[in-house]
Amino acid sequence: MTTRQQVNPALTYDHEAYRLGQREFDDLGNEYMFVRVTSTFGVTAGQVAAIAEDYIAQRGAAANGEDGDRVGVAMSTLDGDPGVDQYGWVSIYGTGMVLATSATVHNTHLYTSAGGRVGDVTTNQERLHHIYLTATRGGGNGPAPAVWYYPRF
Repeated sequence: MTTRQQVNPALTYDHEAYRLGQREFDDLGNEYMFVRVTSTFGVTAGQVAAIAEDYIAQRGAAANGEDGDRVGVAMSTLDGDPGVDQYGWVSIYGTGMVLATSATVHNTHLYTSAGGRVGDVTTNQERLHHIYLTATRGGGNGPAPAVWYYPRF
């Protein structure tokens, strides 16, 4: 799907093809933000990503987010090979699939989990605000339908 500015949120770049922090909308009302991923903590499509003030994104985990930090859902895999930054889009408003842990219940508070997935277990995890599953995740870790609106830690 392309946005009104004809950007494709599923594409990745090895250079700053758009301004960091640039926001674009698609025809369905989903909103995306252009970010940079360093080689330290890459993100996989569907994972939650912590977005720092300088628009560097990394896999969302208890150690990577602070209260109030922005969160996005990665639209593609941004792995940031060693020594090479990668650029791409995260969704900050909309609906889609997010990676969740096994048996995560819909319409409940979500927390970070291992591997950038979301889950409903609170132990040693960071609470995510404004992101919810719309259906319970079945057995095994994997994608689950979700809705989010400017999520934050």
